[in-house]
Amino acid sequence: MAREYHRQAVEQAVELAVILLALLPFMRLMTCRPFMRRLATAPGPAFGSATALVGVVGISSWAAVSEPWLLRGLAAASLVAMSIGWWRARPDFGASRGLPPGSLALASVGPWVDPDFYGKQAARHGAIFKTSTLVKPTVGIVGWPLALDLFRTHDASLTAPAARFSKNIPGEFVRYMSDPNHATYSPLLRGALSSSITRGAEARIGELIRSELQSAANESAGRDVRGVQVNALVSRIVQRVLLHLFYGVDPGGTVAERLSGLYRTLDPSRAWRVRRQRVRHSVDELARFARSNATEDSFIGSALRTHPTDDDTLVKNLVYMVQTSHSDLTGLVTWVVWQLSRRPDLTARLRTTDDLDSAARRVVMETLRLEQSEYISRRTTREIRWQGFVIPRGWRVRVCVRENHRDPRHFPDPERFDPDRFLDAPPMRETYSVFGTSATRTSCLGAGITLTLGGIFVRELVAGFDWTVVRDGSPEFSGVHWRPNARLQVALRGRAG
Repeated sequence: MAREYHRQAVEQAVELAVILLALLPFMRLMTCRPFMRRLATAPGPAFGSATALVGVVGISSWAAVSEPWLLRGLAAASLVAMSIGWWRARPDFGASRGLPPGSLALASVGPWVDPDFYGKQAARHGAIFKTSTLVKPTVGIVGWPLALDLFRTHDASLTAPAARFSKNIPGEFVRYMSDPNHATYSPLLRGALSSSITRGAEARIGELIRSELQSAANESAGRDVRGVQVNALVSRIVQRVLLHLFYGVDPGGTVAERLSGLYRTLDPSRAWRVRRQRVRHSVDELARFARSNATEDSFIGSALRTHPTDDDTLVKNLVYMVQTSHSDLTGLVTWVVWQLSRRPDLTARLRTTDDLDSAARRVVMETLRLEQSEYISRRTTREIRWQGFVIPRGWRVRVCVRENHRDPRHFPDPERFDPDRFLDAPPMRETYSVFGTSATRTSCLGAGITLTLGGIFVRELVAGFDWTVVRDGSPEFSGVHWRPNARLQVALRGRAG
């Protein structure tokens, strides 16, 4: 009897080990902080994944005690799943069907902890390769000419995977719209982001940035304060600039604070703790404010002078463009500070240049090349046969923009931060693609704002302040994009004279 009991205990231990081994890649992801930040932006899938994982562990534990026969079945299913997973993870899996080379390993940690993950896949398998993001098969493409060829020949079979917030707009957010809606609203929104309004606001933007940096310098000078958190400082500056440009509100007033509070509700990183109904209420309130209070010299006010104010799709797109621009610009400017902090020699040279505005613009362009512009994502709506490969229906396509910008054939010494590489002729569209392309809807509507705000920030920081990094860490995945470490802090000091 004792021998039989011992045998059953060993068998159950082995069966539990097999089940846990099958779950190990997913359990490892649950301990990966960058991946958990990603899940925080999608509470529905996050809850479903956690429930499934806990459910399998719970059922296995219950079966071990009450229903040993069920435990054996779960172990057998786990063995089958691991065998299938191993087979699909082979780089040559699907070669006979025309699939690109590369591993479809499930629940890989690489994309969340290694900014060079996709570059390494391309170096190993070629410019067109396959991989997986969690469990979703993805085809990666490195090289802007290849991407343009795909867009031109198969754009009708590609769609942009819609972000969760897009459902809060009647006709969807511009990059996720149907083709007829996109044809109608894209020109309206592009026209709303008027370059003349941006130019007219440059002096005010400079004053705002200078004032915020000076306040941060005063804070750094405090007896008990070592430095200021760069991401928080930049986020506040960018938010106030955008509220001024889009709504025309005083950046330092109480109205700006109220609108900033509403936009915090829209922040996708807070999606797990903010109810959907509250988000929609904030969007409605921002839209009402836009219709009633946006000034004529603002983006929204200018757009509504010539278009119906009851067009919710137009107004709410403009409302959400503040949110999406805030995220992108905060990341860009934080990268600028990080890059300049690593190149004090470059900062010193910028202070002696005869044209700081042009030099600052080149700093922004180089930062965009190296860091902020990462990828373009699409989903196939039907099977695509292209460049000798097959991309099945429902797969993701990732155009690896960041990796394209590190091609030594186009950018000598590509990892070096060198704004002077843009000193002569402007970069070719086939090699420098930080703002997408007008050939498809990948073209960025906010390119002018990006270069203007980024350039003014560089000018004000370099000309008016010295700074020292007092805390830092390795770059990390924020849940949406790669960024400098959230712990990055600097001590700011105003420059004499």
